[in-house]
Amino acid sequence: MTRLLIAALLALSLAACASAPKSIPALEQARADVQAAQADADAQRYANREIEEAARLLASAENAAKERKDLPTIGHLAYLSSQTAKIAREAGKTKAAEQRIAQGSSERERIRLEARTREAQAARSAAQQAQMEAQRARSAATQAGTQLAVAQERSAQLEKEMEELMAKRSERGLVVTLGDVLFDTG
Repeated sequence: MTRLLIAALLALSLAACASAPKSIPALEQARADVQAAQADADAQRYANREIEEAARLLASAENAAKERKDLPTIGHLAYLSSQTAKIAREAGKTKAAEQRIAQGSSERERIRLEARTREAQAARSAAQQAQMEAQRARSAATQAGTQLAVAQERSAQLEKEMEELMAKRSERGLVVTLGDVLFDTG
């Protein structure tokens, strides 16, 4: 009977050892990949659906392990979970890079617009400066024209006075003949 009892205890101990959960490398890798995807900010932002799918597949793999399903089924589910998590991380990186490119393009367009605006303002300023210079030139021309008209009028007036004085030009200069109107005779 002792032999029977020893055999029963030995069988129970072997059964207890057999029921201890084994570590499945594919499942451990899937857990690590899903956790990495969940910690990745770009994946969280741009590939949340893929992360959720990877977590769902990981849960299915863990349930299959708890239900002691065959190792290929557990490995397949863990592999799918791991690959989906990796896809989520890569999709996050890709979409983040696309976003940075789009921001760079919009920044480049903003800078171009600012440059065009500055050029237009410089052109407007130059045009205003040219208009002011043209206005000054017109004012100067008008003033010169007025001075010329005054000088011509003065010259005409002096010519008229010379005629009244009966002035003649000679080789020695200007000869003025004064009439008796200006002087008393006698």
